[in-house]
Amino acid sequence: MDILEKIDNHLNNNEINEVRLRIGDKVKISANSGVDGGKTAKVVDKSKIKTDSKGIPVNTNTNHYSPVDWKKEVAIEYENGELSTMYKDRLTKI
Repeated sequence: MDILEKIDNHLNNNEINEVRLRIGDKVKISANSGVDGGKTAKVVDKSKIKTDSKGIPVNTNTNHYSPVDWKKEVAIEYENGELSTMYKDRLTKI
């Protein structure tokens, strides 16, 4: 397999330049993310998000209806102190 095939396989496996987000990073939510689009927030430790027995967040500013997938989402805190979760691919480090 040559280098171009390796790169193509890498991109096809949804591993496209994923930026590693760390606790404390300031992020901006992409504009196509509904009412939260364009807002800024800070990445916080996922232990701040309290969940019920099914893994559904109970102390966030949105009405979650499915368990959090920590492989795809991170915990964030808006500038006003509200907590939420957001998909990593909707966040940009600033």
